[in-house]
Amino acid sequence: MTANPEPRNEHATPRPAPAKVTSIGAPDATTQAFAQLFQIEADTRRAGTVRELDNHAVNDSQRLARSRQAFVVEIDSKRARVVAATGMLVVDRANPMVLWVQAMVQQLAAERGLDKAIDFELPGYAPARDSLTRQYPFRHVRWQPLWCSRPPATAGVLYFKELPWLDAERSIATRLAETTGHARTLLTATGARQARWRPRKLHIALAGTVALALTAVPVPVSVLAPLEVVPRDADVVAMPFEGIVHKVLVQPNAVVTPGMPLVRLVDTVQRNRVEVAAREVAVAEARVEKATSLAFTDSRGRQELGLARAEHALKRAEHAYAREVFEQSIIKAERAGVAVFSDPRELEGRPLATGERLMLVAREGEFEIRVSLPVADSIVLRSGLPVKSFFDADPLTPASGRITAIDRHVRVDEAQIASYRITARLDEERVAPALGARGTAQIQGDHAPLFIYLFRRPLAALRQWIGL
Repeated sequence: MTANPEPRNEHATPRPAPAKVTSIGAPDATTQAFAQLFQIEADTRRAGTVRELDNHAVNDSQRLARSRQAFVVEIDSKRARVVAATGMLVVDRANPMVLWVQAMVQQLAAERGLDKAIDFELPGYAPARDSLTRQYPFRHVRWQPLWCSRPPATAGVLYFKELPWLDAERSIATRLAETTGHARTLLTATGARQARWRPRKLHIALAGTVALALTAVPVPVSVLAPLEVVPRDADVVAMPFEGIVHKVLVQPNAVVTPGMPLVRLVDTVQRNRVEVAAREVAVAEARVEKATSLAFTDSRGRQELGLARAEHALKRAEHAYAREVFEQSIIKAERAGVAVFSDPRELEGRPLATGERLMLVAREGEFEIRVSLPVADSIVLRSGLPVKSFFDADPLTPASGRITAIDRHVRVDEAQIASYRITARLDEERVAPALGARGTAQIQGDHAPLFIYLFRRPLAALRQWIGL
């Protein structure tokens, strides 16, 4: 006898089937996918900038959408622009891949529009003549527009895969696009609010009137230029004759006294000339003695006596000149000061011409400011204009001065910049800066309208271009 079955309740809710578990306590693939999706959405919400958000969109989508490469493309009415790509920290505008993707999106916009997701296979909308269209290994493409509160879409993601797209992958791409688009909208909310405001014609007219009135306000015209501290009224130590420097006897910036040896030259030629000149003087003296002895007995001797004496005087002058040149082989300081030059090794052993400068002997405490004003920054200059000097060694303590001389000849300085050389002196008493100290000089010119101050260089370029 069989037992009666329990009565069946037709309205009872069916029990859900238990979740599949691969092992005890281990989640299945669906649970892992949801965990990855939640993590990607959390990272998207934490993004602080639009660029950081775009990098998340192209790099994190590989885990769920299984794309091999992705590009975030911003679109407007005229063009498409790639702003992020898988594996690229900075998008290179000249990259062939970037140009290829932009051309593909523009062609897709022209034929199908970009407001809806579109799947296609290469060549599809890619440029037919581009080599990437034939050689690119990931042939299955999906255009996924990012969510936007006010259509049309302003950005989207272009995915590439080697296999056709599955429904689950399309759903994940759509979900990620909604999340990324919503985050993009929040990050650009401030810019959107600013874009809503449109100035009225009255506002524009008032702003233009105020700006025009401000351009007529007189302001002092000033320029900045590099400066250097140089000695004033320094003695130039130069080569007395053509020769070779044997030894520099002082160090740079050393204090020298009058008569102190500074440079020793190679004196072989000069010493030999002195010795030869001395022998020639002895020969001339012998001729004078011979002519003198003959002058008492022979009239011919009296005639040769005058020539012998003239030749003796000439040889004595040549000997004195040779000795004077020989003594100059050791160059000495004429007055006290500081030896100003760069490196003794740059002078020693070099053949130099007559008059070529070796060093300067500057007086202590006597200096001036030399300013190199670029030709492009030139203003109306005259002696007496104020100059404010900011030295690199003490930039917080400016020194005031005035222009004393202006060299109108254009020179090319060490930086290969054509400039005018301006000399200035400091007004106030202060500790003398070191010779060779550098800094920046601010030259205060005459007053001029603000318009001239702001557009001085563009106006000069315009006049050169139009020839007026």
